Amino acid sequence: MNASQRFISRFAERAVQGERLVLVTVVESNGTVGRGTKMLVGEHGRVQGHVGDGAVEQKAIGFARSMLESLRPPGPQLVEWHLDRNLGMPGEGTMTLFFDPQNTRPWRVYLFGAGHIGQRLARALLLMDCEVICIDSHREWVGLLPASLGLERLCRSEPADLAQRLEGDEFVVCATMGVETDYPILRAILSRDIEIPYLGVVGSKEKRRELAQRLVSDGMSKERALSFRCPIGVSIEGGEPGEIAIAIAAEMLAVRQQMIAQVLGRSSAIPGTAAS
Repeated sequence: MNASQRFISRFAERAVQGERLVLVTVVESNGTVGRGTKMLVGEHGRVQGHVGDGAVEQKAIGFARSMLESLRPPGPQLVEWHLDRNLGMPGEGTMTLFFDPQNTRPWRVYLFGAGHIGQRLARALLLMDCEVICIDSHREWVGLLPASLGLERLCRSEPADLAQRLEGDEFVVCATMGVETDYPILRAILSRDIEIPYLGVVGSKEKRRELAQRLVSDGMSKERALSFRCPIGVSIEGGEPGEIAIAIAAEMLAVRQQMIAQVLGRSSAIPGTAAS
């Protein structure tokens, strides 16, 4: 078995076992890069192969591991590094590498509520690279959601019970009929020892105050009781369900891109969002 076959065999073995990996490939090199053109990186470091010597390989390993350590791993990334500025190596050459995560979880969104806004938000999210789980207690509303491989439609008499499925890296939106139906869901989520990167409730500043006051009255700390977004969505003038849904989807996408930018060491600003 030659080196390429050994690499493929090891890659397949680890991938089948469900291990989270990043396949790193040298796409182009203008300068001294040393040995190797492919490398497999796991959560604890290099698994197989090489993409260069010294600083090159160490930076590639660190970059790959940061992708795997993120709450929301970014998709494939094409990066260009200058030997002098980025790698501290002599010369004016550059390296272009492709980082391809394997077995990482997709962007997952839990949408509580299949009413007017929920219906439209689910459809907007399906245009993006994410999995949507929409939950409602009204069977007829759930039935109106589109049939899609990217959408799980759930009818539950107690939607708050689904909070136990959350692992801490999902985006969550509460878009039910009002405070009385949003509150049990919000309380169930915030009572768990997890940090949701995006937890939003459709509504006004007054609704936010009412929900937070009820959470505090139930024994939750004020800081925890205020750790959700409401209102949600980028700032717009329109107030129709479709416009609100697009505004929410835009804010969620901006938050996700900011998270990815932080992993990659870049700054990213979220466009004007609704005041909270």
